[in-house]
Amino acid sequence: MSDDQTNNAARRGEAAQVSPHVWAIPLTFFLTTPNGPVPRLVHAYLARGERVSALVDCGTAGCLPDVLAGIEAAGAALGDVGQLIATHEHADHMGAALPLVQAYGWPVAAHTAARRWLEDAALQRSERPLPNFEALMAGSITVDLPMNEGDEIDLGGCALRSLYTPGHSRGSQSLVVEPDGVIISGDALISVVAAPFYDDPAAVRASLENLRREMADGKRMLSSHAPSPSLVTWQALGDTLTLIERMETAVHQARSEVGDGDEDALVRRALDLGGWPQAAVTPTTRITVHSHLGRP
Repeated sequence: MSDDQTNNAARRGEAAQVSPHVWAIPLTFFLTTPNGPVPRLVHAYLARGERVSALVDCGTAGCLPDVLAGIEAAGAALGDVGQLIATHEHADHMGAALPLVQAYGWPVAAHTAARRWLEDAALQRSERPLPNFEALMAGSITVDLPMNEGDEIDLGGCALRSLYTPGHSRGSQSLVVEPDGVIISGDALISVVAAPFYDDPAAVRASLENLRREMADGKRMLSSHAPSPSLVTWQALGDTLTLIERMETAVHQARSEVGDGDEDALVRRALDLGGWPQAAVTPTTRITVHSHLGRP
């Protein structure tokens, strides 16, 4: 086991309080790549109100035991949780949703634009074909509470407000937690995701402006893939913008060098020019490159 794997495994079943009402629950999962399984860290969040608690994201299907242990580590009983909320529709964030809903009956809230993939896992698999998708996503779920910009979920003494932040995915939303003044931003900050994974660079730029306006009055951000307790700074917004611009330049330079005939060569060269020489040509990196060429 690598050092990263050892460190991630040591975090399992833990929870770190990051604001008066919010706990970060670290979860480890593995992505299948051409170079073998790669360990990744993602966070779920537990927001505890006076009346009810809400779980924000839940990791992959294999993360289920660690999600339950993390809720208890945060000092909550499973019976205290009355809502599952998605920051977005990807399998590493909502893969464990189906067994949680089946076991505990939690209603699911997600942005309206996330319903398409959450309610049809096979469609997500076909349009974003991760090699081990079935191991990551347990199945389709019903979105009981479709959310839009400005919608709030009141937990009693604590509320979560939707801020639509697409770009990484069509259905991405950030959740502004008040009165704590923190923003659960999911994967809106591409620089923290540690790889160039997004499907709409223009939407990423617009989302950064939304986040920047929210942060202007002193709010702090929580990003799902940053190290626990996953508080990130203003710099992450600028770094994300730089990443998008760097990849855009790289894609167009790669196209001028290798043309469109060999898609793998185009993606590989763009990643190389953009500063990710070790990144594999995967469905997610293809989607990113396509997004800068105006392709679906």
